Amino acid sequence: MPPTRALMLDSGLNDKILLTEGLSPFRIALRRDGRARLSAAPRGDVEGTVRAKFAIIFLAVVVLPAVSVPLFAHHGNAAYDTTKTITLKGTVTEYTWANPHVFLKVDAKDDSGNTSHWVIEAQSTVTQNAAGWSRTTFKAGDEVTLDVIPIKNGSPIGRFKGRIVINGTVFKEGAQPAPGQ
Repeated sequence: MPPTRALMLDSGLNDKILLTEGLSPFRIALRRDGRARLSAAPRGDVEGTVRAKFAIIFLAVVVLPAVSVPLFAHHGNAAYDTTKTITLKGTVTEYTWANPHVFLKVDAKDDSGNTSHWVIEAQSTVTQNAAGWSRTTFKAGDEVTLDVIPIKNGSPIGRFKGRIVINGTVFKEGAQPAPGQ
């Protein structure tokens, strides 16, 4: 059997690592009572740390930006038919004052007398507050007249465009702030 070469490394933590040719590394820990304890040294301490750091950097540089792109893309007007404005007359059934958007649900009758359950979207609470709105602007049961930009597919969904009349009182005359303003 050929002689085995060995290298002793000092970890600085009151223990030594013994590297032997052809064998796994061993850790020799010196106990307080002066006796030595021999155990398998963890393999790849340095490699594992480098891999962990690489994984964190990879997540921060590649994965997080890729996942966050759709979050910035949801504020489009593509679903709305901006060439049309309709006037709804109906009764408020629910008013949601929350971020990222404020919503108003209205039961409105069409020209045939059929009731449609509309959902009308406004901007964020911050933007609407700056335009004079509050969490008590609408209440269930309020009679409203609203100018709305409808959605292209004909569903009873829209966005506030201009005039808002609540219980016979003009609340807003003219256009609402454009998205992102």
